[in-house]
Amino acid sequence: MKLDNTQSKDFTVYRNHPAWISQRRFINRVRILLARLNVVNRLVDSVKLAQSIPEIDVEFINVPNKAYCGQIIKGKTNAVILLNTYRSEKARQLDCAHELGHFWFHPGVDDLHRYDVIHREIMELQAHWTARELKMPEFLFRKMVRQFRGSDEALVDFLSDFFFVTQEAIQVRLSQLRLWGAQRKPEVYLLLSEKAIKTNVTEDVTPVAQSMQMDEMGRVKKCVRCGNSDFASDGVFCKRCGMDLINHCTFAECNRTNSPDAAYCEWCGSETTFFVKGVINDWQGPYNRSNGDDFDPNEVPF
Repeated sequence: MKLDNTQSKDFTVYRNHPAWISQRRFINRVRILLARLNVVNRLVDSVKLAQSIPEIDVEFINVPNKAYCGQIIKGKTNAVILLNTYRSEKARQLDCAHELGHFWFHPGVDDLHRYDVIHREIMELQAHWTARELKMPEFLFRKMVRQFRGSDEALVDFLSDFFFVTQEAIQVRLSQLRLWGAQRKPEVYLLLSEKAIKTNVTEDVTPVAQSMQMDEMGRVKKCVRCGNSDFASDGVFCKRCGMDLINHCTFAECNRTNSPDAAYCEWCGSETTFFVKGVINDWQGPYNRSNGDDFDPNEVPF
């Protein structure tokens, strides 16, 4: 089973558009909204969720063309989501999640065709990202991949049934999170400031550095960037280099304190401060890490 991810596109035109919001920032907005709805990092039936929203009516129509996924029609006070019964139930879950993205994040948009092509494509991407976070939340997705033992083909089957989405969507999510094929390795992390540990990214597993000690405030006892250990009693930043002394979750609705060697928050799955600032390396090495803004619409199957 192989994915063709060779097609690419120059996204400079997107980034220069006034409607553009980086993928990282937009996904953070999605997670905040899902947290408020109490559905973050959970299995969600997007159709039932849409039906539970008073301002939305969900209608099923039969269009004998699988290319017609669905549509949202907005009125002054309510909206109608149309879903095509010609498509599979798993596909309709993604279709509905996509339309919910338009409902939540494009409230003043009643007709996409009123906007320029680039603006429309940006809104479509944002709806795709919403569907992905709603139906295949990163933290839960990574957790299920880590726990699975079996071939890639069996993994795709398992995840497709678990998250109740199409196999193609699962393949794209695995590829996007770099959990596909040879990239599927145990996720362990290395504190870059631990100079005694040498990373060999060709090995199956990157060694884990010893966790640095924390005080009762959750601060590291030695700055992970410069090694300074002279702090004010209530200081939370290093006075020499300005580095955070506490490894917070970067998700605003969570913001919990994590252990110094945590690259992702153990409670919500978002990136930690130390990981974002580059003092923690993921298992693939510092040169392979995505900046979170690179994407390819050709990899979005729904």
